[in-house]
Amino acid sequence: MQIGYQDPRFSFTGFWQENQENTLVSYKRVATVTVSFLGTEVLVGTCLEGSAQWYMDDMPVDPVQVDSGFRFRVPAGIHRLKAILVSPNRMYLRGAKTDGLFVQTQPRPYVQFIGDSITHAYPGFAAATGEALGVDYSVVAHPGMSLVDGWGWYPLTNGLKERVGMQSNYFQLETPDVSSVFTPHSFAHGRKPDVIVIYLGVNDYLTEGPTFQEDHPKIFADRYVTFVQRLREIYPEAPVVLLQCHLPDRKIRIDAIADAYEQMRQRWKDVLLTDTHLWDVDVCSDKVHPSEAGYAQISAKLTDILKAVFIKHDPKAERRTI
Repeated sequence: MQIGYQDPRFSFTGFWQENQENTLVSYKRVATVTVSFLGTEVLVGTCLEGSAQWYMDDMPVDPVQVDSGFRFRVPAGIHRLKAILVSPNRMYLRGAKTDGLFVQTQPRPYVQFIGDSITHAYPGFAAATGEALGVDYSVVAHPGMSLVDGWGWYPLTNGLKERVGMQSNYFQLETPDVSSVFTPHSFAHGRKPDVIVIYLGVNDYLTEGPTFQEDHPKIFADRYVTFVQRLREIYPEAPVVLLQCHLPDRKIRIDAIADAYEQMRQRWKDVLLTDTHLWDVDVCSDKVHPSEAGYAQISAKLTDILKAVFIKHDPKAERRTI
């Protein structure tokens, strides 16, 4: 039996979009594709830029590479094959073929993480939280990226004249390290997340210094509300969890995030702000990024919060994720 990437028995998280060669391409930091089958062999028709992490029935597995893609042989039965793509690795998917039948993949809860270098870190708190919960997850993040367009700290390359922020780049396929021309994302193939986690603000100009102006906190808060509004137009059923700044001495940033949350809370019931600034997160020598222990601290706290969010919005989630 053979199916193409358009077949609903494929399940995608993260950003995927067709190219002109009739293949489906993965984008952003972490994206996944899952397919289930009844048989003893499956061939995934794909080519990779870099590599993928492959899992058969949740166990790491090494495929056999052939001209048309990657082959997996297993004992007879129903199996679930999953590939995790972590940028700069990229997949070009055409379809799959099995000696048996493809079956519908049982969906698992899905969390999408949005942020900057702290969320981009892999493995970091996003991967650790997803694995602790036993959920599918994706990551849309870029080092040095702000929420607000024109702010941020990443290098200007590829002829880029002004830094794009997450308020715009989330809705585009390419990241600014690979292109200065951005393709709109159609949102046609990825699953809709069950929960969205956002950690932004570290690279916005919210610290006293030469880049700071008095109206920046208001600009940030207003753009944050608008950004979440746009997300909710695409994912109207997904609760949104905002992470507060993990650095307790960044009062301007903490207050700006709190202001944005207060505006959101008045409009939507299913938006939550964590008290990350009270978590005593261990940081590196740069006094900004969490250390390995700090990422583990964030993950442990966030895992408990997301368990509660899943159970509140879907009581059956407790049996699926814990």
